[in-house]
Amino acid sequence: MPGHRTAVGQVSGCPGDGDPAGVRSLRLRLRYDDGFAAWLNGVPVAADRAPDPPAPGAHAAEDRPTADALLPADFDLVEGPALLRPGLNVLAVQVFDGITAAVLSVMV
Repeated sequence: MPGHRTAVGQVSGCPGDGDPAGVRSLRLRLRYDDGFAAWLNGVPVAADRAPDPPAPGAHAAEDRPTADALLPADFDLVEGPALLRPGLNVLAVQVFDGITAAVLSVMV
């Protein structure tokens, strides 16, 4: 469907001894055009130019310059460490095209 793409990644375990209590910070690094919303284990953790609410078929709140989409952007997931659990953790990212997008969204 034009206007959005969703990617889901599974992250098994935690660094070190596998205890999520030892994780002090998490950072999401991605390249995207034009907007995105991310959830860790079903809880919103990061977004940029995402519509409110981030629904299927919705568009980014505004276009992001193409040159910016080629550069990685970092987002500190402040609440992220508290959301981790032993075993399987799921990071879901939905990306949105801008209203004037001539091509589909890009996320790397």
